[in-house]
Amino acid sequence: MPVRSGDGTGRGAWSASRAWGVVVCATVALVAAILSLPAVSRACGAGGTIATGTESARAQSQAELLGVGTPDLVLALTVRDGGARPAVAAGAGVVARVLADEPGVRTVRSAAMGDPWLVSRDGRTGLVTVSLSGSDADRKEAALRLVPKARAAAPGMRVHASGVSWATAEIDRQGAADLLRAELWAAPLIMLLLLLTYGSWAAAALPLVVAVLAVVCCAPLLGLLTHVTDVSAFAVNAAAAIGFGLSIDFTLFVLARYREEHAKGMPRARALDVALATSGRCVFCSALVISSCLVAVAAVPVPLLRALALAGVAVTLLAALAALTVLPAALTLLGDRVDAPTRCAGCAGLPSGGPAGSGGSSPAVSPPGLRRRAWGHWRCWS
Repeated sequence: MPVRSGDGTGRGAWSASRAWGVVVCATVALVAAILSLPAVSRACGAGGTIATGTESARAQSQAELLGVGTPDLVLALTVRDGGARPAVAAGAGVVARVLADEPGVRTVRSAAMGDPWLVSRDGRTGLVTVSLSGSDADRKEAALRLVPKARAAAPGMRVHASGVSWATAEIDRQGAADLLRAELWAAPLIMLLLLLTYGSWAAAALPLVVAVLAVVCCAPLLGLLTHVTDVSAFAVNAAAAIGFGLSIDFTLFVLARYREEHAKGMPRARALDVALATSGRCVFCSALVISSCLVAVAAVPVPLLRALALAGVAVTLLAALAALTVLPAALTLLGDRVDAPTRCAGCAGLPSGGPAGSGGSSPAVSPPGLRRRAWGHWRCWS
């Protein structure tokens, strides 16, 4: 990133037309990524906690091929009026016949088969176990579809669902709800801290713009990875946390140097070139170092850790890319609005000085004067 000519208008300098081109391209990429979010959410699972290539993993695969593996869906049926074994067995048989005809179902076993292991000791609860076919995402979708049908097939019984596929679906649902709640609590606090740090609304919004671009555009990349390896839904949460943190850091590096050079009297175009040539290199090297460390984690034969590492690498590189392209474009278009407030019309004419007897050269300020001063400063910042 060489430094441009002294007037900031050398070849490759950030012009308004070039800045608008970058903004348009970033907007198109963001819209495309948003449209892909539902498909990515369906493709991601919540498993991957077991190491691949181990003896236990190979034994589990062989057991599934023989039809004796761990069932993906387990339904516990209990008669509402306290009926005994015949009613439980009859209800389990009805549910088993309904589920056996559904697509994606490989095998179904129920208490109607006479297996004592599928009936409780008091005879009031029976089990229906279902083995599903397809990927983890396919099994999760099948479980969400089969449980309502099982409850509809046995209206006189309480049907409780469990199993790996149902647990995966519930974990995804609860994780999405918790993430939304955390974001609703954290967003106002983060915005307040950014406003206090950067000093203007426009500058405070820049890290959020970079973060949203990095995190949302990371989702399609994770969707592509689901065709190669198992990607946990927790990888999206990890990408969001890493992306927001790095976006704030990268933006602060560039924006602080840009303001520093402009405060020295340098033209804005020249100050932006210097910031990219210095702090921009820092951002680039930081992204490479972080990505290299995360690539080492991807070598661990645990799908969950591998997915978290790959998500971290993707969002780190995207955050650096946005900080080195979209951020300069935004700084070019915003101009003076990214500067921290100084003494302006909102503060001009307000009384200054310390309280009476403080030894200051200015007269004491009355409480109404303090209120006017505070209001003037708030107008500067807002």
